[in-house]
Amino acid sequence: MKRKGYSLEHAVDLILQHWLRKNDAVEEKLYRQMLEKTGVTDGKEELEETVRLLQHRDIQAERRQERAYEAFSEAIRRQKFRMLGWWCGAAVIILLVGVGGSFSLLRDKRAVVLQNEMIVAQSSKVYLTMSDGSRIGLDTDKEILVVDEERLKVVADSNGGLRYVNKQKSVSEAEIRYNTLTIPRGCEYFILLGDGTKVWLEADSYLEYPETFGEDKREVRLKGEAYFEVAKDSLRPFIVRSGAYRMQVYGTEFNLNTSDETRVQLVLVKGSVGFQANESAEEMRLMPGQLGESNVLTGECQIENVDINRYISWKDGYIIFENECLESIMEKISRWYDVDVFFENEDLKSISFYGNLERYKDVNEFLKCLGKASDVCFKVKNKTIVVGKQ
Repeated sequence: MKRKGYSLEHAVDLILQHWLRKNDAVEEKLYRQMLEKTGVTDGKEELEETVRLLQHRDIQAERRQERAYEAFSEAIRRQKFRMLGWWCGAAVIILLVGVGGSFSLLRDKRAVVLQNEMIVAQSSKVYLTMSDGSRIGLDTDKEILVVDEERLKVVADSNGGLRYVNKQKSVSEAEIRYNTLTIPRGCEYFILLGDGTKVWLEADSYLEYPETFGEDKREVRLKGEAYFEVAKDSLRPFIVRSGAYRMQVYGTEFNLNTSDETRVQLVLVKGSVGFQANESAEEMRLMPGQLGESNVLTGECQIENVDINRYISWKDGYIIFENECLESIMEKISRWYDVDVFFENEDLKSISFYGNLERYKDVNEFLKCLGKASDVCFKVKNKTIVVGKQ
């Protein structure tokens, strides 16, 4: 292979896009040609050997490469990153996307987390507000919270969830009584609604829903983010509202994020959905594997095909970021661990990452992983994370 035929950035770009299955037909052909000319075929060897052959600029560059391999091996040993298959895992560890958008090798460094105070995700402080206004803390040891001999039983699950056991399938519109489940920052919760619909609620969210649904429809209100697994009912559509936003399904799985008051993101996993950015907007329909993003103020909607795992992994305790800026990642951390975030330098907000990280109990473990793939320094004190340069 003529080395001048492929720049280091281009070669690494082709490798990463192959692992993420993002190469088009032309790029994939170039990728295969590059491997044939370098004589490597698969796995870790593919990455290391290709970069070794291409990285010939100067002695300092070679030293940086060696340190990158050491950091790669250390990350593998400690299993700081869960693999999206080996390919994507290696790409996560080795590469980061800089402010300018080019790929660069991970330098060997110890993550800097100063003034190290343990801040852990909480498992309590979730509140259930009943239709009469009474408020029940769900961090109690009480299992059966409400018993209505004629209508329902509300059971607090020992695994951190709430279950409604209805004795009536539906009630008249006049008989509907609403409950509200409030999930503060630092928590998450699961609820099984009276119709069998399952809802996973993200931190800093609330869900308003009937104890027993009505005869013609099943309607709830969401603020924040939630994953829905809607029970099938061909006679009663399931409707989710958030301000002016409205969506309707009959039986499906989807993730709805309304954390931004002006922008709503809907990702469909199974089934089909119709949604409106506001009351005057045209209804749009999604297919599985698509993201529908709506501007509530203008009524504009955009639909695109996406990797749904990036949007639903939070409910399984992971965060997947694909060219996601540090500002967005830290917003998630702020909600998960109930902390404030301050950037000492505005430029740091735009550093972008590819990754798949576990939602650790202690925030410091998460920050160490980010620090290994960047020049970022994290200071943790008094429930505030200060983000600066190393």
